[in-house]
Amino acid sequence: MLVVTEQDLRLLAAWAEECALHVLPLFEAKAPKDTRPREALAALRGFARGEKRTARLRTHVSATLAAAREVGDPSARAAARAVAVATGIAYTHANVTAQQVRHVLGPVAYAAQAQALADDDPDAAEQAISRAVAKASPALRALVRRMPMYRPGRGAFDALLGRVNAALRKRAPRRMTLAEVERRCAAKPDTVLTTPFGPRPHVYKTAGKMFALCGHLDDAEVISLKCDPERSSTLRLTFPAITAGYHLHKLHWNTIRLDGTVPASLIRELVDHAHEVIQAAARTTRGPKPARARRPKRRRKW
Repeated sequence: MLVVTEQDLRLLAAWAEECALHVLPLFEAKAPKDTRPREALAALRGFARGEKRTARLRTHVSATLAAAREVGDPSARAAARAVAVATGIAYTHANVTAQQVRHVLGPVAYAAQAQALADDDPDAAEQAISRAVAKASPALRALVRRMPMYRPGRGAFDALLGRVNAALRKRAPRRMTLAEVERRCAAKPDTVLTTPFGPRPHVYKTAGKMFALCGHLDDAEVISLKCDPERSSTLRLTFPAITAGYHLHKLHWNTIRLDGTVPASLIRELVDHAHEVIQAAARTTRGPKPARARRPKRRRKW
């Protein structure tokens, strides 16, 4: 049986607090004067950052569950429950059982439920789960994999718990590094490395136009790639690590955080795609020039 330490609980608490905080506005929009869920998250944040675990956290759990019962809106109720269950993670028993795994995964499942109800879109739940899993550190995912396997029931909420459980236990693909991306860029034909903005980012050009920028953003390795606009919207919805181009044209550029959540095979394919987008535009521009019509000679009058 897995025995979790207090440091393990602080790791889980920090993640759960971040997931619940994302849907807290859904509750506050329906009950703007009710501060109980926000106060609970503040107490949980303190525990995650090293404060002593006290009975005050249990009081916040009870108060937030009461807030969930009192609010009339279903999405706001689910958001409050996400906060309450997240706060209760601080009191997870040291000997984790399969039933306690349900409580550990609960904040994400309730947050996904709240988002789906608020948007009236089942796909919103999947996006919320993907976002939460992307925020899970490798250490947290390893901790969940060591916990007893949770067997979900047949209900809709149990199905959400099952999807969270499966996503966290799935081993993340090997992270593609910035150096590997740069080697891929440099290997493309007719490519030149430039540094117009200083030492970083490295800017790769083909046919005189940028197709890739490689550097760091907030101490994280990131790349920006030219992309077809229709494909960009799908990529951004699928992968939280892919966002609109940073300080670039939002329609034609994507910025990708190399955190391991985007498969290396897809990143390589997107580098090739970015290069081809510029090359295709260059071929169109460089097309054969139409022959100039020869002007007829004018006969000189004597």
